Amino acid sequence: MLQPYSENFNQITVKNTVTVTDGGVLGQDGMDLVTGNDYQINNVSVLNATTLGGAVVASSLTSVGALNTGSITSGFTSIDVGAGAITTTGTLSGGTIASGGRTLGYKGSDVTSANDITLGQGNFFGVLGTTTIERIASAGWADGSVITLGTAASVQISNDVASGGGFNQIALAGSADIAMTAGSTLTLIISSTKWKEVSRMLR
Repeated sequence: MLQPYSENFNQITVKNTVTVTDGGVLGQDGMDLVTGNDYQINNVSVLNATTLGGAVVASSLTSVGALNTGSITSGFTSIDVGAGAITTTGTLSGGTIASGGRTLGYKGSDVTSANDITLGQGNFFGVLGTTTIERIASAGWADGSVITLGTAASVQISNDVASGGGFNQIALAGSADIAMTAGSTLTLIISSTKWKEVSRMLR
């Protein structure tokens, strides 16, 4: 039942409910639309059962559930996750990464020594075995990438064996091979298709 609020009918008061056939219900508890309908402003959808309208571009939300898809555009300025962690299996790229705490490395899976070796994810790798290492695979690495090899046994690292087959040569200080002993480390940086020595620690 509708009762006029004033004689010119500028406003109406709902005493019980108003039902729109195939549309929904307007009652004391609010508006309840049937499945498939939506709320609109000026004939533009702003909300349906599962989705905000595309015209809704601002919000005061302070929390959301788990986000499954989407992207963050360049309009974002900063993200503060407090003591939480940002985890990705992809590549972080962009401007400057500044840390107010420790910058942690990651130990990858150990690799068995061979003339040509391929390294997995990480930047520190234990080397098992005694076969001479001549070259290291370059796939997945970009200029400026730094790795450290730590040997578990005596193994030779050869200097300047020609690159080929996706494996890059190792350029060592003094242009000479290294006889690594157990517990030694060798740090390399990839640059211009070569793994170049940064430092070594021989035991």
